[in-house]
Amino acid sequence: MTDKKGNPIKNLMPADFTIYEDNVRQKIATFDVEDLFTQEEGDRGTTPPSTPPSAAVVTPSVGPAAGLPGEAFQNRRLIVLFLDLSSMPVEDLVQAQKTVLQFIDKQLTPSDLLSIVVNAATVKMLQDFTNDREVLRQTVQRVHIGDSADLAEAGATNPDTSDTSSEDLSDTFVADETQYNIFNTDRKLSAIETVGKMFREIPQRKFLVHFSSGLSTTGVENQAQLRATIDALNQSNVSLYSVDARGLIAAPPGGDASKGSASGTANYSGKAIRDQYASIANSQETLTTLALDTGGKAIFDTNNLGQVFEAVREDSKSYYVLGYYSSNSRRDGRYRQIKLRVNIPEAHLKYRQGYYAPKSFEQFTKSDKERQLEEAITTERPFSEIPFLVAANFLRVDQRTDFVPVSLKFAAADIPFQQKGKKAQAEFDFIGQVLGPKSRVVNAVRDTIRVDLDAGSFRRMANGDIQYNTGFYLTPGKYDLKFLLRENQTGKLSTFEQALSVPDFGESKLALSSIILSNRLEPANSKANSVRKVGDFGESRQQSRNSTDPLVVDQNRIIPSVARVFVPQDTLYIFFQIYRQPAKGFAPNITASLTFLKNGKVFREASQSQLNEYDEGSNDTLTCNFQVPLAQFSKGEYVLQVKLTDNTSQKDLIQRSNFVIR
Repeated sequence: MTDKKGNPIKNLMPADFTIYEDNVRQKIATFDVEDLFTQEEGDRGTTPPSTPPSAAVVTPSVGPAAGLPGEAFQNRRLIVLFLDLSSMPVEDLVQAQKTVLQFIDKQLTPSDLLSIVVNAATVKMLQDFTNDREVLRQTVQRVHIGDSADLAEAGATNPDTSDTSSEDLSDTFVADETQYNIFNTDRKLSAIETVGKMFREIPQRKFLVHFSSGLSTTGVENQAQLRATIDALNQSNVSLYSVDARGLIAAPPGGDASKGSASGTANYSGKAIRDQYASIANSQETLTTLALDTGGKAIFDTNNLGQVFEAVREDSKSYYVLGYYSSNSRRDGRYRQIKLRVNIPEAHLKYRQGYYAPKSFEQFTKSDKERQLEEAITTERPFSEIPFLVAANFLRVDQRTDFVPVSLKFAAADIPFQQKGKKAQAEFDFIGQVLGPKSRVVNAVRDTIRVDLDAGSFRRMANGDIQYNTGFYLTPGKYDLKFLLRENQTGKLSTFEQALSVPDFGESKLALSSIILSNRLEPANSKANSVRKVGDFGESRQQSRNSTDPLVVDQNRIIPSVARVFVPQDTLYIFFQIYRQPAKGFAPNITASLTFLKNGKVFREASQSQLNEYDEGSNDTLTCNFQVPLAQFSKGEYVLQVKLTDNTSQKDLIQRSNFVIR
């Protein structure tokens, strides 16, 4: 807030301000003054520009300013430097890096605290708030030039060779990249949203300096994510200052020498150059909206990228932070306009013009629901509104691939079933991801399941469980498994993460798969618990159960038990596979024996089988399937021991599995 001469107005109190939300006066609940102008005037002359100021805040990269008292940020300029590597080609990243280093070396003051965040495959904080020049310089120089730069132009319409500027395409096939553009833009907007949320716990105003090479939307499809990003920044008290790292853009007719010329007559009619300018303007418009709606600025069409830091310094010299609790408690997601008045004549006010109210899940649009799922599966924050268990097993498919059946189980009592006519209904969204090196998604499953129960089935299930089964085909190696469950009536979310070490069964001459225990069989042609969407990321193909699902035996599929808790009325189904490196001209000669242990002692010798033939169509796999009634088992904890003896080589292999009788 400044007077008519542009000088900061100081020494105001809460009574000097009046806040209106949708023309309804609000009561000011919090009031704070940040005055960097006075502090910097006092510092001037005492710290030579060439002398690096001592570190004010240096914290481990476990979270923004973890464990620091609030006064550590009092009268400090909090600048978050965000380098979006996925939206900048190499030449723009070099310019951005150079600009930031110049700011650190020549303009950083003792009042400035700088944090550095990058977006490549994921959003990552490289350095928490500090004003130690050497630490910041090393952090910026450590940014890998070109990392994810190939995504900068991916799916975007090139202004030099736009489809609309080429009139003679003959029979050339042009792929429709609209859906990819929507996804790519949402990912970049989501990254900005994530950065804002990272600093939500710090109450002071934050200045998010965002370097990119523009951001193009495709229209209404990106509006849900755009609104969510603006809302997240405003709620976190973050103002976006966006910089177009392309600098002053020249658009020669027909494009520059880096691209081939468009065909047709567009270069002669002026259409090509108009399309180029329209594409450039579109890539800047979204960032302008983000900046203005969060109280920041957009710096475009200049080669002096350092102007952004001058703008931040000008806007942060002296300001007031006012807070209030809205008198409107409706969670309708509507935009609420804010008006601020001050009893100082001719005062110039700059403040956020409004915000979006929170939404209840019932108010979510389809886009809102999709955005929530994407955010929940990518964030590191855990959700636990519906407790569930996940179990994974390992079976070999061929020499290079394992099948990993995964089961997810949760209590029916935790689910709010909705009565529709004579049926009780519930609907769930499931997302499962297998993450490889650098958190790259190597396999995924996505499913929406509706449960319809008649009155009798609903009563029987009231104290029971709901189980979802899927599976992944993976090569041996180390992965991370992440599952997300959302109940679609209330929007309750839960996530589950665990390391996944897929074994290489070909490493030894005799190997044993996971021992799968179950009390339930299902017809192989049933769709109720079939393996869904198994395959590479992005595919949605149904596997042939009889040919590729190892859990199908004699037209029945074994449903793995997640908790491995059984009752005496159950029949225990035991399933495992033996993998033996074949000896030419020799049939297998393996003895498989089952033993149940309780309290460390033998409870029962269950079965012993002689295995002399490989599975049909295989020369190294033997499938074992046993059934054991549990009527004679008392309650307690048991251990099932499987012992294999290769009678040819006289080698033994023992594996154990725990279960409980209740």
